[in-house]
Amino acid sequence: MGQATTLNAQAREFRWRKQGLDGSLARLSAPDVLQRSGWIRSVGGAAPYLGLFARAGISRQQADADAAKIYAASFGKDPDFYDFYRAMQSYQVTFIGNGQDKPAGTTVVLSPQNDYLREFTGRSR
Repeated sequence: MGQATTLNAQAREFRWRKQGLDGSLARLSAPDVLQRSGWIRSVGGAAPYLGLFARAGISRQQADADAAKIYAASFGKDPDFYDFYRAMQSYQVTFIGNGQDKPAGTTVVLSPQNDYLREFTGRSR
């Protein structure tokens, strides 16, 4: 039983270190924390913020600022991707809801040539 206890302790220590909970990720940016840890276990909507705070002391405001920088850099490199991403967000809100409330029944009637549907039918410019 002593060997099993030692293996369990070693496994816990490995997971702790791999996730950056040992302090090794302190003072890094949010993208660096995510890159080095590979993932953050999440439960609920606040988990990314709590995970970044636990690993590197990153505040919610700093995490949002880092995310905004990443979005701005990536959208500036590929405007078509930005259009696609915004369309997918719009589709989600329109057809699925915001995730907070039960979505109401939605009926949308659009022409097949409607710009709103271009992401599903391909871009013909």
